[in-house]
Amino acid sequence: MGVRPARRGVGPPPRSRRRHQHSAAAPATRHHAHLGHEHHPFDRCFTCGPAREEGDGLRIFSGPIDDTHSAAPWTVHESFGEDDGSVSAPVAWAALDCPGGWTAGFPDTVLLLGRMTAEIIRRPMAGETLLATGWRRAEDGRKRHTSTALYTPDGHLVGRSEQIWFAVA
Repeated sequence: MGVRPARRGVGPPPRSRRRHQHSAAAPATRHHAHLGHEHHPFDRCFTCGPAREEGDGLRIFSGPIDDTHSAAPWTVHESFGEDDGSVSAPVAWAALDCPGGWTAGFPDTVLLLGRMTAEIIRRPMAGETLLATGWRRAEDGRKRHTSTALYTPDGHLVGRSEQIWFAVA
């Protein structure tokens, strides 16, 4: 799978207005809000699977902010850092993946990612804490259109994506 620059018509999802979603010091809130801890059809998902251990998966546990937005803090595990401390582009893309699915109806509706375009503005660094956000933009039958973004705690955009998810019939 090649990594291509994204061409988008919409901006990234807005940062959360809730302070506790920005804080890495709120792991209990993060884990409690993530519906995947109770039911997750893909519990070994590299990005959001609760069956993954620290350093084996990204463990981004998005929780709802409102009906169309989700957020989760993500502390980049040291095991994902390359020689310069940054994560690879595929890992950065993976971090942008699932926050969109959690706004599109997952886990009540089983969804599969159909298409994703992304832009990595700068690669995340091992040990860094970021805010992963998701935004459900539209639904069209079984299609769900979402956007995701990664932000620094002070609001700088690190990466963003647009996605099309498909509900499994």
